Amino acid sequence: MLALYPSSCCVHAQSKFEFNEALDAFKNFKISETPCARTAYLQGIAFGSLIGVTRFVTSKIVSSACTFAVVGFAVSTAASFEYCLYERRKRVETVRKAVDELNALGAKKGAE
Repeated sequence: MLALYPSSCCVHAQSKFEFNEALDAFKNFKISETPCARTAYLQGIAFGSLIGVTRFVTSKIVSSACTFAVVGFAVSTAASFEYCLYERRKRVETVRKAVDELNALGAKKGAE
């Protein structure tokens, strides 16, 4: 029987290589070195807990409270992380502009 694909072993080897590459990247990932991650997780934990407890107090259904807590954690963590990165990019851009202006001023004084 003829194979429809050139070689299935190469496709398997390629996907295995990509998997190993992704696994190495995951092993080397350090949450403490990721900017804004700590703050985002702490805010997510606080907000998710607050939402979960509030839902439990109002409905007395544990599974519903857990669902609300997990969704609240995920949404607030993602929102907090993205906002923090946005603020960080704004600060970096402001510093970059200030450095460029100071360099231009220094070049002007050097030319005189």
